[in-house]
Amino acid sequence: MLFLLCYALIQIEDTFNKVVENKYQHLHNKINNLSNEIQVTHKQTKQSSYHMNTQPRIINLTHKKLTKEQMNVLNLGPQYTMELKPNRHIKEIIIETENAIRQIEPKWQNTYRFLAAKRIKQIKENNK
Repeated sequence: MLFLLCYALIQIEDTFNKVVENKYQHLHNKINNLSNEIQVTHKQTKQSSYHMNTQPRIINLTHKKLTKEQMNVLNLGPQYTMELKPNRHIKEIIIETENAIRQIEPKWQNTYRFLAAKRIKQIKENNK
């Protein structure tokens, strides 16, 4: 009887471990996809900055003269504005947090993932 109980517990533990492993693999795939999206975005901004030197991007429709420094900043494009979309920052925070958590001992990683997820939700709610 005890043998059957131990065998059942081992079966349950194996099943549980497989389910958890699948969940974490899915989360790791999501993080990798997000990091690839950010890398592609950075490559696109670098490519667009090359073309901005060949064509003027700013047309001054006011009567005010812009200084050379102001024109240089405006020519850098919209990615250099003061405010960016919060989702872009959140994605970068998630990726950096996950990379940091991967450096911690495996037995503590889930605890820190939970705390980080809770804090990121707070940031999302406060930055609308």
